[in-house]
Amino acid sequence: MFSFKPLTLNIMNQFENDLKSILESYSPEYNPSAWARIKNQFRKYQIIKVGVIASVAVLISTATLLFWSTAEKTNSNDSKVQLSDISTKTISTPINNYNKQKVKESSPIVNSTIQTPSNEALEVLEKSYEQTSSSIDKSIEKSELNTHNDNQAVLANNDSRNIPTIKIEKTRACAPFDLNASCINMPANANVKWYLDGSLISNSDKCATELNQKGMFLLKATIKTSDGHEFNVSENVEVLESPIAQFSYSIANQKLILTNQSKNATSQIWNFVGIETNEDDPQFEVMYSGEYPISLQVTHSNGCQNTMNQIITYKVSHDIFAPTAFSPDGDGVNDVFLLKYEVKLGFVYTLQVYNSQGHMVYQGTQPNEGWDGRGYSMANANERFVWKLSITDPRGQSEHKEGYFVIK
Repeated sequence: MFSFKPLTLNIMNQFENDLKSILESYSPEYNPSAWARIKNQFRKYQIIKVGVIASVAVLISTATLLFWSTAEKTNSNDSKVQLSDISTKTISTPINNYNKQKVKESSPIVNSTIQTPSNEALEVLEKSYEQTSSSIDKSIEKSELNTHNDNQAVLANNDSRNIPTIKIEKTRACAPFDLNASCINMPANANVKWYLDGSLISNSDKCATELNQKGMFLLKATIKTSDGHEFNVSENVEVLESPIAQFSYSIANQKLILTNQSKNATSQIWNFVGIETNEDDPQFEVMYSGEYPISLQVTHSNGCQNTMNQIITYKVSHDIFAPTAFSPDGDGVNDVFLLKYEVKLGFVYTLQVYNSQGHMVYQGTQPNEGWDGRGYSMANANERFVWKLSITDPRGQSEHKEGYFVIK
């Protein structure tokens, strides 16, 4: 029984060689490595190779039958038939143009000249070729679909094959960068180790750390499953340089003087009890005692910001000079008890004088006025008197000072 397998395999090899020659002749970009990729891709699916071999076998069989039929008709018409005991013939068909194969037969055959196939035979061959090509295309599509379905089945049925990924809140932030990350699509019974630029920072499922230095960092998670699979996933994070807000202050003549000492900043905004300014070193008037909140917000050229908040406790200074004695005798020397102090704008000053029995003998609200001794009796010489000064600021808050003096 005649076998087409050696013949078809030779045709396949010859086809590869001829294709390689064509590529070398017509493609300047062709090189041996390119042919290797084409050849590997061509032999990737075994079903294609089997289909081609079977198709070639069918074509050769069909061509052989047609040629034999044509030969018999020709021989009967011309009566030119020659017999020989053992002969060798060369069969030339459109299919084996790639390889001329000599077939030796052990039985007597007709040695005749084979004519060109008829149009009918060529139509049959073309139709057979189209059907074979369609069959091969369908086989390729079916093979690719089966491969895709197999991969999906592996991912669905085996958790260790799932590919984890890093879930991170943000990958770019200003220093200090609060880095929080976790892994999603995690296989069951897996252990995770987190690395930052190669240094181990966590052994838990989640990673939380603070980055204070500017620059690019590689966050990597190594996941090992119970069945020996290992996954390495990574994410780049960037820490931006932040400015540093700093300031100092001083108070003089009821003025608060602020000095900006910030670093890496291109702009600033001050806030003093609701008053905003972008001056470098602003000054604010402080009229009364109390606590003053101050805020300085600075901005880097990259958009990062930093803020310094401070509460300044300020107490208005009232330097008061009070005499310890006076003599209301009308000689023009030290006849009036008078306090001396700096009068501040918006403040109200109230002076009261009490005798030793606790009775108020004087009250005045004018800073340049005092007690001239009216109501005093010489019988009470060397009596001790108490003075009290009440200072009320524009907000209505009062401060009290007091002392004593005698009449001589």
